Amino acid sequence: TRVWCLAEIAEAEASQIPQTALFYDEGCVEAEYHKLKRLDIRECEATRQEDKDDILASIPDVDVFSESLQELIMGDGGLLSKFSDREAKLRNAARFVRRTFSNFDA
Repeated sequence: TRVWCLAEIAEAEASQIPQTALFYDEGCVEAEYHKLKRLDIRECEATRQEDKDDILASIPDVDVFSESLQELIMGDGGLLSKFSDREAKLRNAARFVRRTFSNFDA
């Protein structure tokens, strides 16, 4: 994940610019889902280390920034919320199945 891309997403949100994510292949999101779910701007890359250092230096609180960015991307109504919705639905279905089978064992 490129550090400048995340900085641009945050800047667009701060400027109240509507954002939409379009995917040629949703499989690429699925393949990287767990990384995206724990996104931290400190772990992102840049071609030049100086660029990354400048971007990080411009962020007053990197922890708060990363949490906010996580919400922008994966939260309710976030850019990738449909992927996190799928995960929640699967978790709920698994819970239902466990409860159902535990009722048979009783």
